[in-house]
Amino acid sequence: MKVGLFGGAFDPPHRGHLAVAEGVRAALALDEIRFLPYARGPHRAVPPIAPDADRLAMLRLALSDHPGLRVDDREVARGGLSYTVVTLRELHRERPGDQHHLIIGTDQLEILTSWRAWREVLRLARLAVVTRPGHPAAPIPDVPAGRIVPIPLPVPDVSSTLVRERVRSGRGIRRLVPAAVALYIEERGLYRDPSGR
Repeated sequence: MKVGLFGGAFDPPHRGHLAVAEGVRAALALDEIRFLPYARGPHRAVPPIAPDADRLAMLRLALSDHPGLRVDDREVARGGLSYTVVTLRELHRERPGDQHHLIIGTDQLEILTSWRAWREVLRLARLAVVTRPGHPAAPIPDVPAGRIVPIPLPVPDVSSTLVRERVRSGRGIRRLVPAAVALYIEERGLYRDPSGR
């Protein structure tokens, strides 16, 4: 199977995440994409704002109308810092025949060499690097040909930070997130106070 792996906080998941996943899936003819919410990102100073259970619930709601997109909660279940290489090793042991494509943005490509065991990451997965049209990804020296695949996509101008800010200020978010996610955020009272909780 050709499997896309899409990691992040998803705090909350939004329409941009879905557009990227569907765009990469179509471009690379992937069989499925697994969303891998991290417990804590090694390059993030602060942990996710919403509790893990809420992030997982929102992600499941966001993907419910998208066959071929699914949640893989292994990094949240593992806890602590989430390292991509650890997850790739697990996936490789479980299904050694699968071909993995790690979906990242150009911002992550720029810091790739600071990732734990980044060369092993490139051995275990191809990188599907989402670029904006007209803004190619910068090359990484000494990377074997074909391990980094640029995917130019018109990515919607939305971020989880923007969604949280709009919730805090009492503005609507229904254009930014799936309706079920917006309702969940409202019912659970997420992101309302100044700390974002």
